[in-house]
Amino acid sequence: MQTSDYPLAEERVEVVYRPTRVRSWHGQQSLMGAGVAVVRGFGLEMHLEVEIKPFYVNDYDQALRVLLAGRVKFVLGEQLLTGKILLKYLEDGHKLSRQLVYFRLNYVGFVRSERGGQLLKLYEERMAKLLSGGELHAIYRKWERKMPPMPTTP
Repeated sequence: MQTSDYPLAEERVEVVYRPTRVRSWHGQQSLMGAGVAVVRGFGLEMHLEVEIKPFYVNDYDQALRVLLAGRVKFVLGEQLLTGKILLKYLEDGHKLSRQLVYFRLNYVGFVRSERGGQLLKLYEERMAKLLSGGELHAIYRKWERKMPPMPTTP
């Protein structure tokens, strides 16, 4: 796989927890050995620097129900998704906290072939043009997304 130099998004990964069960947050060290609800298929736990006891669930709603039932200490998830689901629980009066665990840049990938190389070159050219003309900023603003750090154009 070959990737673009232009990131598509900045993925912010966070944990949600009950403040009555977690007295203080010390970054990823707080997760070490803890039961953590993880949505199956996302692979967010693979980027942690510590070992956890993953409890795999089907979605964030199920993850938060498992957290509230006391079966896990944390829910690990992508910020945009956990935030939307979390609002429902906060509105219901549940006391929950969240902390940033890590972030990483996501890139578009292209297959390693002649055609993939051509598509990558075209993508890079168009992204550079969108960035230099200001259209890329407008697109991220329109969709209320934070634009990831972009490489400087020559």
